[in-house]
Amino acid sequence: MAILLSLLVSPSAIATDNGTDPRDPDLVYLEMRPDLDETRMGKKAFIPAPYDISPGVFTGYLLDIYDKVEAPDEELYFSVCVPDRWDGEHDIIVHIDSALESAGEGNNAYRFTLAWENVTPNEEVVPVAFASHDAPRDGLSNLQYYCYRDWFVIDYDVALAGAIVKDDLLSFRLQRVSVVPYKFTDLTGDLIILHAGVLFPRGDLLGNPPNMDDYITEEEMEEIGIQFGVFNTILEGWSAFFLIAFGLILIIGLSVLAFWKYTALLFMLVAGASLILGFGFYDAFTTNLGLTLGLMMVVYALVCVAFAFRCLFWRGDISEE
Repeated sequence: MAILLSLLVSPSAIATDNGTDPRDPDLVYLEMRPDLDETRMGKKAFIPAPYDISPGVFTGYLLDIYDKVEAPDEELYFSVCVPDRWDGEHDIIVHIDSALESAGEGNNAYRFTLAWENVTPNEEVVPVAFASHDAPRDGLSNLQYYCYRDWFVIDYDVALAGAIVKDDLLSFRLQRVSVVPYKFTDLTGDLIILHAGVLFPRGDLLGNPPNMDDYITEEEMEEIGIQFGVFNTILEGWSAFFLIAFGLILIIGLSVLAFWKYTALLFMLVAGASLILGFGFYDAFTTNLGLTLGLMMVVYALVCVAFAFRCLFWRGDISEE
């Protein structure tokens, strides 16, 4: 009676029709694989039910119809902690991947029942009520191991269930029940449950967070990149002018000292600095002005080299006169 009452008052997960993908293309999802509680298997039947099977390199659990007398424990329990990266404002999605155990199921059908509930640790008691919804599915193929994917949308903020918040413990129970009255014929064999995934819309850099002041959006990152690009351009321009001005002052000072001391080493230093400054003019000004200034500094460097040779080879003759 308590379970029936919980189903009547609890909100339901929304199951999509025939495996339709409910994801929003404008959101980025974080998929997490929930923990499977294996302690529930075979609790009443004294045998491992559902038991595991491995077709090829895949592995899963055979799931029979729950409400059969011979299969009272055909159900799977999962749990997952709601991650902090969830945006907190979009519904959570659960998908179930399964495969046919047997061939020849094209005209048959199956139906999942997904029950779920959440609890906030240190604030709430574990609720007895839960949300639940059925997902009937027509057969698509007669091939053995044909793979299906079914989706459930978890409404995170339904008041009766209690809004899901970050770090909540979210639990699920998956059962396969008879397709009647939705369809006509159940599967002859069982379903192999290959995978259960829980998808949370991300609320960090790629998602859409509830409080935009707490996060950096993708648009803001692009704007920051543009601003840094402009700043770097200005900085590079000013640094070029500063280096050119510093180079001119250095060359003037070395030139005065070289002519005063009349030393070959100082003239060679002036020549080297002039060549470097000439290349700097050419890089800073890509127009004819930069080429002209660069050539002028190269010519001045050659003049300084000539004076250096003059100091080395004719200084003695001048002193003798």
